[in-house]
Amino acid sequence: NTTYNIYKNLSLNLISNASYRQQNAPGTMNSTLDIASGKMSRGFDINPYSYALNTSRTLDPSVDYISNYAPFNILHELDNNYIEINMVDVKFQGEMKWKVIQGLELSALGAVRYQTSSQEHNVLDDANQAIAYRTGMDDATIREQNKLLYTDPDNPYALPITLLPEGGIYQHQDRRMLGLDFRGTLSWNHLFAEKHITNFFAGMEVNSLQKTYSSFQGWGMQYSMGEIPSYIYQFFKNGIESGSRYYSLGHSETRSIASFFNATYSYDGRYTLNGTFRYEGTNRMGRSRSSRWLPTWNLSGAWNVHEESFFKALQPTLSNLTLKASYSLTADRGPAEVTNSQAIIRSFSPYRPFTDIQETGLYIDDIENSELTYEKKHELNIGIDLGLLENRINFSADWYQRNNYDLIGVVPTQGVGGVINKYANVATMKSHGVEFTLSTRNIRTNDFSWNTDFIFSYAKNEVTQLKGLTSMMELVSGNGFAREGYPVRGLFSIPFAGLDEDGIPQYLIDGKVTSTSINFQEREKLDYLKYEGPTDPTVTGSFGNVFTYKGFK
Repeated sequence: NTTYNIYKNLSLNLISNASYRQQNAPGTMNSTLDIASGKMSRGFDINPYSYALNTSRTLDPSVDYISNYAPFNILHELDNNYIEINMVDVKFQGEMKWKVIQGLELSALGAVRYQTSSQEHNVLDDANQAIAYRTGMDDATIREQNKLLYTDPDNPYALPITLLPEGGIYQHQDRRMLGLDFRGTLSWNHLFAEKHITNFFAGMEVNSLQKTYSSFQGWGMQYSMGEIPSYIYQFFKNGIESGSRYYSLGHSETRSIASFFNATYSYDGRYTLNGTFRYEGTNRMGRSRSSRWLPTWNLSGAWNVHEESFFKALQPTLSNLTLKASYSLTADRGPAEVTNSQAIIRSFSPYRPFTDIQETGLYIDDIENSELTYEKKHELNIGIDLGLLENRINFSADWYQRNNYDLIGVVPTQGVGGVINKYANVATMKSHGVEFTLSTRNIRTNDFSWNTDFIFSYAKNEVTQLKGLTSMMELVSGNGFAREGYPVRGLFSIPFAGLDEDGIPQYLIDGKVTSTSINFQEREKLDYLKYEGPTDPTVTGSFGNVFTYKGFK
């Protein structure tokens, strides 16, 4: 971070930073959810947390057990099935300021940020996952039962064979991001009659964000033989027949532009009024002007009571007192994966029974939704700042009420246009809460200081309107889901009715006790579900102490 004073009224500030992170993690795979049975599973699961939770305490950690017809030991797997993550983040920013005349300043800022992350999943030769792909070649029973073996559909007399006779599996994923930002601003400050303080700030900004994703699967990597690949042609034949991809590439680009204006007026430092207006647009929203472009604003005011003449009688017990309030309309683009400015058409490989008649097809991944617009929020905030004993004790409290609307979510449709589930502005939500901070300067000398901070917040929200219906599976699994009349991430459960005479769990559904008649795709008759509470905490807080001694903190 450095600043060059080119002239008395012209300066250039340059900032650059870089970071690098390396991390190792167990070679776990993504979990899958069977929406029909409600069963969640994960292939070749070696997550230490879930393994410790779901494994008997009587297992010997030094013994090999059997999983997927292959030897399995959790300690051995953690050494032979792992993920290496590397991340690099570099940013360069330059800002030039020109003081045209007293009180008037022009500024131009440009920034470039490049971020890349790589994920390498190494399944070594002796890992359970690698051995499972070649288990059963010497055992006819296992050979018929092992679903990881391949049977050639072109040969009616073919026996299952292994697609991984040697080596392990190397999976590589790359994610790159390039961000470009430019902002130009104008600032004007003036003092009238020693009491009227004015400030005007205006500008515009342009942002571009380019993302690239690529993945590759190296089959048959011989880690114990100098990392030389060894693969057979049946692996590619099986991939063609199943329509899978052993490499992929994807690009996305987000562009936005905005202009903004801010005006502040303060009378004698006692009363302050502030107003902000912003007009922005992005290529991620619908193509109609009313959807892609959105004005937002903020109005606020503050009363510095400590600047009043009567406040002197309260000093030094009361050091300062400020009352403040604001009301605003803000907006957000919503989930990053949402892009409905135009139809998205992707290619795929349709199933064909033979490899010599393969072809590429096109399908509609997402239809154009020209009316999809920003998620919006009205917020009212009232607060107080209080200082006691020459600001040795500072207290700040805020109460807020928020009304969110046009929230983006998935809604099922009749499928006209080629897509059944589509993104739309489907929900409204209200919330309220309080936040306060207490800071104290306990000890302060020339060489030593001790400060304490206590932060507390309470928040509650409720979905007041939701177009579309939520399935039972979404409500009882994961991190909760939205349901009208409940918090945005409420968690539900199916009422438990005990065990039957055979020890099978029973549930109370629509007033009837059953162990089989559970429809996890039910979207209408869900009033019997038991609400367990929100998955987001309603009360949060922290308590911290900072000790400083001669520059050491």
